[in-house]
Parts: sequence; C-alpha cells; structure tokens
Amino acid sequence: MTSQKFEEIKSSIVSATKKRDMAEGAKNKITENWQKEFSISSQEEVETKLADLEKEIEADKIKRNKLMEKLESSADWSSL
Repeated sequence: MTSQKFEEIKSSIVSATKKRDMAEGAKNKITENWQKEFSISSQEEVETKLADLEKEIEADKIKRNKLMEKLESSADWSSL
C-alpha cells in the first residue's frame, strides 16, 4: 500500500466518522424535541402516538360529517 492510498483511506474514515457524528447529533435533537413536545422518547412511542392521533382524526371526521348532515337537514336551503 502506498502512502497516498493510506492517506485516502484515512481521509475517508475521518469523513465517514464526521458524517456519523452529525447524523447521531441530528437523531438526538429529534428525540429531544419529541420528548419536549409530545412526552415520547422512542420510535415505537412515536408510531403509537401517530396511530392514536389518526384514530382521533377519523373519529372527528365522522362526527363532523354527522353534524353537517344534521345541519343540512334542518335548514331550508331553497329559501336562501
């Protein structure tokens, strides 16, 4: 192995290490934000929270549709 090849490999390792450290820092920041905003700290908790919120949204849509139907049936739209 030439000294040039060795330096290239060394440079690649240093670059990869920096990228890994940056990614780890970003991951930690995201996890901290989850903890602050939603009181969750893991991917599993995020998935559970997301599923719960999607169920709430669907329930709210059903409720909204029922209320709209009730409103429409109670108004005489032809007189407007």
